[in-house]
Amino acid sequence: MKTINLLLNIIGFITLLLSSLCQANITLYGRVNTALEFNNIESQRTDIKQRNASSRFGLKGQETIGFDHIIEFQIENGFDSTGTSSGKLANRETFIGINNNDGHWRIGTNELPSYTLFDATVTKFHDTGNASYLQTPNQSMSALGDIGSRISNSFIYKSPSLLNFNAALLFSDAHPMIAGTSVQKIIDGNIMYQNTTFTAGFGFRTYQDSTALQHNTLFIIATKYTIPYFLDISAAYERGDYRSTARQIDKLFLSTQYNYNAFAFIASAGLAGNVHYQGQSQPNTRAHQITFGFSYTFSKRTQLYMYFSQLRNQREASYQFLDNTQRGQSNQSLTFGIRHNF
Repeated sequence: MKTINLLLNIIGFITLLLSSLCQANITLYGRVNTALEFNNIESQRTDIKQRNASSRFGLKGQETIGFDHIIEFQIENGFDSTGTSSGKLANRETFIGINNNDGHWRIGTNELPSYTLFDATVTKFHDTGNASYLQTPNQSMSALGDIGSRISNSFIYKSPSLLNFNAALLFSDAHPMIAGTSVQKIIDGNIMYQNTTFTAGFGFRTYQDSTALQHNTLFIIATKYTIPYFLDISAAYERGDYRSTARQIDKLFLSTQYNYNAFAFIASAGLAGNVHYQGQSQPNTRAHQITFGFSYTFSKRTQLYMYFSQLRNQREASYQFLDNTQRGQSNQSLTFGIRHNF
């Protein structure tokens, strides 16, 4: 009986999905992205595993309701392409909003504007690996990663483009437990300038740690120069002021991409300066990461990629892109993957 009910539910869902797709302006989209990784933490054995690299599928659509107003929505779900785990439905960017000549207003789970700026400028293997990322378990922080790339229970406004300038502002009053601490009253925004060859912008983030009753702030300045179909050069500077732990951290990200026919060659570096604790620089807390790789485009939807990434910590630093990294240990990873968009 349970099997019959399950089949009926599946048939009902497929019927509803197909009927929705028959309506105007509804799009089904997604990505399957799976990689084989050879990972090593200093003084430990090499770990070989398959990894889901941010696979997802979703529905998005819009409807004109008059007076130049458009209702827009998106429901996006991440899934594990290796089949080893499952996630919640609509666990990625999922929202409903209004779009008109004055901009976009959206409520739901939205991408943080500061991350949008970083993603638009720093050349990397998008949603694929840890190129240009430095992460430390003490702060649960990578590049703009102290909260993540998107946040639920949020409202965002995105301005229209004016003389190639645009801006975005997000507010979220509360958020579920993150990295063992309750984060609330998040304000995140950016101001960006974009044309066909040059992108630059400023981003910021502030939020309250309700455990320590302190506000943490983060600022980013980023830029990218593009020679179309040939070369990208980008850089970003990030400053994190974590009052809840009395620490300040500066990071610099550099990257370049060279395009040749169907190949793209990428090199990037992430540099983290000494941690400042209560205004004093802490020695031997620096780290740096380098990444080299390439991708080959079979078609407009399918890519094969490979990259090597190494992160080196000084004696008192514990940055990581692999779990269980201890202070002073280095990480390195060799990854082969394939990505298909639909």
